[in-house]
Amino acid sequence: SVTWYSIEGLAASLARTAGRLRFEWILPGHGDRRRLAADEMSRRLRALAERTRLLRPQPIDFTAVRW
Repeated sequence: SVTWYSIEGLAASLARTAGRLRFEWILPGHGDRRRLAADEMSRRLRALAERTRLLRPQPIDFTAVRW
């Protein structure tokens, strides 16, 4: 719900890297691990990059953010 720096910067970064990365595992510092075929991970990362490209900056109501 919060992008601390820039949603446009995040979108640009994803667009630059989505077609270059090949991986099968996501190993987050919290939450569950996830393994998918590299082609499926690539497809999902490109889809994320496209969804992120459509986002626009919005003011953040920090009183509504659950920490």
